[in-house]
Amino acid sequence: MDEIELPQQNERVDRSRYPKPDYSVDDERIRIINTTVSGLVLDLGTRKYSDVIKWGAYVSDSVFHLHDSSKCHFYCATLERCRLVAITPQTDPNWGNLHCIDCIFEGVFRYCLFGRASTVKCHHTPLTRIQHCDFSHARLDNCIFLDIDVNSVVWPKQPHIIIHEPWRHAASILGISSKQSLLGFLQDLALANSDLTVRALSLDWLITNKLGERDLDEFVNSCRKLDFIRVNF
Repeated sequence: MDEIELPQQNERVDRSRYPKPDYSVDDERIRIINTTVSGLVLDLGTRKYSDVIKWGAYVSDSVFHLHDSSKCHFYCATLERCRLVAITPQTDPNWGNLHCIDCIFEGVFRYCLFGRASTVKCHHTPLTRIQHCDFSHARLDNCIFLDIDVNSVVWPKQPHIIIHEPWRHAASILGISSKQSLLGFLQDLALANSDLTVRALSLDWLITNKLGERDLDEFVNSCRKLDFIRVNF
């Protein structure tokens, strides 16, 4: 059986169940499938077809410049010591069952689901891992982190509100305000599954997309009083 061991833990990927290895870069698309590569510098999401990194791909010590998020597909893959730079905002990117280990994220990530686990088996466990990743130069616009080790993540330097385990603190979140203008927003924050570890809200996103000035002030001031919420501004 053709297997590799994932870094830092005794987990294995059964590559024999994946398509044949493929590493190809041309004018139409990029394909990194079921193979190990390192030292790459690539622009993703600029070609005619979608660029894919999936099915047992292991990429290390590389830089990805992310353009059109609808054409950048990561699935059942591992990135280690990689730098992911959002040249344009990465809105709800198509990432599933993706391990990110010691990676750096830069730029705007919007409605991203870090730690998304697909229902389709990837033949290795755990299905996702976000470990020792640095988001200090990223902006996280209402991004969700599932089943992560919070202590291993470096959060953004830009103004953000980081809500830990909102599902556990639903009553406190709903108690922030009884104003109708805030109710729907608070309900959206509180109604979360138990695998949701963190929800990250950039101040820019809150101002531009969600809350008026008075509601924002009330929300931020209330968040400062709650020990499960981190406000860095």
